[in-house]
Amino acid sequence: MWTAKKLYFVCQYLEQFTRGMKNRKGFSSGLTYVDLFCGAGVSSVKAEGRVRRYPGSPMIAASTPNKFDRLVLADINESNLDATRRRLEATSFDGEVHLFNGDSNKIIGDIKHCIPPDSLAVAFIDPYSLDVHFETIRTLAIDQQMDLLVLFSDRFDLGRNVHKYYYPAEEQSKLDRFLGADNWKVELEQLGNQAGDRVRALFAGIYLERLRLLGYSHSDSWPLDGPQGPVFRLVYASKHELGLKYCQIAQRRDFEGNRGLFGV
Repeated sequence: MWTAKKLYFVCQYLEQFTRGMKNRKGFSSGLTYVDLFCGAGVSSVKAEGRVRRYPGSPMIAASTPNKFDRLVLADINESNLDATRRRLEATSFDGEVHLFNGDSNKIIGDIKHCIPPDSLAVAFIDPYSLDVHFETIRTLAIDQQMDLLVLFSDRFDLGRNVHKYYYPAEEQSKLDRFLGADNWKVELEQLGNQAGDRVRALFAGIYLERLRLLGYSHSDSWPLDGPQGPVFRLVYASKHELGLKYCQIAQRRDFEGNRGLFGV
């Protein structure tokens, strides 16, 4: 159920964000939602012997009580993007919609061009693996007031592959591109006990520090658990302390007590 928990948090956070920041002075172009891996608009999750369908992140963003002024959505899969387009057309969302088909790392300049610098933005970055480059994050964040929600594959990709592929790699690895640096190898060597949970905590700390250098001084991260323990990690970062307050409120919302309301 980690996918459902992730989407439930996104739902709660976006509600807090739009409620608190709508019509705030200083952002004449309003609120912008950015999604670099938007998918097909619906997530199917198998649990307890049945399949439940949940609204995907773009549908959640389109349905907040206090509307975003624009949605900027990208996906490398054209059929996913077409499905999201059709589903958005069936909603009441009447703001701008910008859709991009392609690898977000390669078309990030075009994506950034659709985000007004005088808007307040939140970006949900939800790759299945370590598929978003730190330079992509940097391009989004520069000269922009933008909160970040990033899915960090710190068990399935990083945990399984760091010693087998990424550490011995002589050329720049996927992990190097994700972190935007390769000095993590020294920190890993100095860690001592390299049990899985310690390695994952190390890299979470490295990533949050890299974000801090971009101005994200208010951040948090926490594991998303599956049936056998942590599966992914969700990273939150903001340039303003108010964003972290909204994050903490969203974290306190009880998914288990409200999951029936969240299913579609």
